[in-house]
Amino acid sequence: MCSIFQLLPGFNIPDNLLFNAVHNNEHGYGILFRENKKIKVDKAMPEKVDPEALGKILKEHDDVERWVHLRNRSEGDVSINNVQPIQIFESKKRSLYFVHNGTIYSGLTVPDDQKKFLTEELSDKIDSDSRKFAVGKLMPLFSRFQGQHGFGDLTDPFLRELLAKMWTSAHGRAAIISSDQDPVLFNPSGWEKIKTPDGEFL
Repeated sequence: MCSIFQLLPGFNIPDNLLFNAVHNNEHGYGILFRENKKIKVDKAMPEKVDPEALGKILKEHDDVERWVHLRNRSEGDVSINNVQPIQIFESKKRSLYFVHNGTIYSGLTVPDDQKKFLTEELSDKIDSDSRKFAVGKLMPLFSRFQGQHGFGDLTDPFLRELLAKMWTSAHGRAAIISSDQDPVLFNPSGWEKIKTPDGEFL
């Protein structure tokens, strides 16, 4: 199962925790940096992830919010395309990204009449369950739904209710991260705050 960390400015993952997370999730990693209503994402899939090198990157950018996703393959190829975060919406106003920890077993079939709304083709053999959900379900939803604050509005009550109904605790934990709004946590009771001498983080 993958690992996801949200690190607020000034917080870092303890070296021993990062070491364990890296060595249990060796199929690539992604870091999302969020600052001044902008998002930057770096993804990598080295032959062997170096926890010291990853920790150094996180510490060099600890003045901004960071989300870290370490992949442990359950479905789909071991490829950079399946490394998260996965972008699900982009406009001049905001960007949205999806991260997921677990396996999504149901509801991934895209009906033929909906395939025209996809930005790319999906393959059952190549793409991960997270990527199929992000591209096949979330991308079409956010490109077609306009909330009170425009497209990609995570604060809209109707959209929040719709997202909650799409998710079950069996799917694991996930988050949608916005460049300019608070993130939405799926299965929020499954998230854990980790306490360290410097404070706590998700």
